[in-house]
Order: sequence, then structure tokens, then C-alpha cells
Amino acid sequence: MRLFKLSVTRLLVLAVLLVCAAAAGYFLVPDLLVAAAGLLINDDDLFEADAIVILAGGGLDRAREAAEIYRDGLASRVIVTTRGRPDGDSELERMGIDLAPPDANDIRVLTGLGVPEMSIVRLETAADETLAEVGSVRSAAAEEGWGRLIIVTSNYRTARARLIARYVFDSDWQVAIVGSRYSEFRPDGWWRNAASARTFVIEFQKWLFYELHLRPRLWF
Repeated sequence: MRLFKLSVTRLLVLAVLLVCAAAAGYFLVPDLLVAAAGLLINDDDLFEADAIVILAGGGLDRAREAAEIYRDGLASRVIVTTRGRPDGDSELERMGIDLAPPDANDIRVLTGLGVPEMSIVRLETAADETLAEVGSVRSAAAEEGWGRLIIVTSNYRTARARLIARYVFDSDWQVAIVGSRYSEFRPDGWWRNAASARTFVIEFQKWLFYELHLRPRLWF
């Protein structure tokens, strides 16, 4: 009988512990997920610059942010980078279908939000990944004598872009990485939305790759 009572007592204790653990998990897991998203986000303070740069990819949130910064008077020109066309585009063009280049909508957003066409510079060098893209920006800026840049990307991409910028630009440059305030990714609830969860998983993998690939080079 004593063993039976002891077993019941242990079961009750175990049940209480499970309830407490479930309650703690309910409150703590969201905090952990928010913290995980925070690894991807790392904005710099803005300053007056020679140019605002829009990194390619993502949606039109980056062009909207660049237009806001331009209207704030922090730079007199906006640089639009280009990316290679998707594989299927060349086949469609051979069929006689006229497709707009990937950066065309960025330019339309900029002009539509008040950035004069004469203040928009399009980089002709197409890049297929961020490291090469930022390298192209550095080459163009160096040729023009621009040493202060504001680089705009989506909010979830800022930590990776900042790491790449630190690798590409030396201490003679002043570079700020800024995430768009119009990005749809929200770090405080990304796991509740399938598209945001997919964005997090893909970007986390890319961020981790660059951390492992570039961070040791910055150290040594």
C-alpha cells in the first residue's frame, strides 16, 4: 500500500512538473524565436553619405526605404544594383516576349516616390550572390570617389549584409547597413506566418554560412 501511495505521489509531482514545463515553454519559446530572428537583424545608424545603395533581390520594400532616405536629404544619389535574369527568362525572350530587367521596378518605385531619374545610377555589373554584389558596389564607388555609403536591404538580411560589408570594405570606408522599415518580415511573430517562416529558414542558413565562411577571415 505504501508503494502504491508513493507511486501516486510521484505521478502527481511529475504531472505538476509537466504542467509547469508546458507553461514555461508557452511563455519562453516565443522569446527564443524572437531572439533567433534577432540574429538576422543588425541595423547601423544613418549619416550623410555619398550614395544610397539598394541591394538586389527581395521585394520593393528596399526601394521604398531608399526613397525615404533620399527625401531626408542624406544622399544625393541612389545606386541600383542588378542581378542576372532567372534561367527561364532567356527562353521566354527567345520566344519574343519582352521582359523588364529585374531592377526596373526598383527604378519605377524610386521615381514614383520623388527621386529624380538623374539621381539614380544603375550598376551594369550583374551579380548572382551578395558577396559579389557588394564587391561590385565597392568597385563602382571607388571609381567615383565615394567613401560614405548607406546600403539598404530587407530587415532580415541586415546581419549578413553587414558582415559582408565589413569583409569587402576596409577601415577607410564608412558604410551603414539599413533594413527597410517596409519589410514584411516581423521578428516578433514570424513563426505564425508560413511565408515569414520560410524567409527565416532560408536566411538563417545563408547567415550561418557567411558567419562560418567570413567571420574567421575577419578575425585573422
